[in-house]
Amino acid sequence: MIEGRILWYDVLPASQAELTGGFDRRFDAGGRPAWEGVAALCTREDGALLMVLQADPGQTPAWALPGGSIEPHETPCQTVRRELREETGLAVAHLQPRFKVRGIYDAGHERYNYHIYYFTAEAVAGVLAPADPDDTIVRADWVEPARLCHLPFYYDDQRQILQRYVDAPC
Repeated sequence: MIEGRILWYDVLPASQAELTGGFDRRFDAGGRPAWEGVAALCTREDGALLMVLQADPGQTPAWALPGGSIEPHETPCQTVRRELREETGLAVAHLQPRFKVRGIYDAGHERYNYHIYYFTAEAVAGVLAPADPDDTIVRADWVEPARLCHLPFYYDDQRQILQRYVDAPC
């Protein structure tokens, strides 16, 4: 993770055009560097949420939703399937776009815009066995909503986003 802080973010509906684009969108309309990624809201019947414990070298592990960067010429739907397989070992189906988070991140030496497309997903096959090529995932686990309030989060905005969209008693 790049050291820095989120300056601003909001939550919007995700449009179908954005989700099926599959083109390289590395810069925003103002020519500033942009980052696009995905995150998965994958729950079990008991309400537990699929989360990953991750850390860059030298960092304390913290929790996040499975997800990551959209590769050039990859659609957000393709990305969420790939990232879930890499970070959790699970195959998913019934992907549904839920919303998009856009924001501005201050990395110290530069600020950039980011868009994260959130999907609901259903795990259909596999066992929890991360095989992350970036080697940042420590483990994957199903987390009960009541535990979400007490977990350290890897990304500042995910705790607030989960409080809005998951039935957590925080």
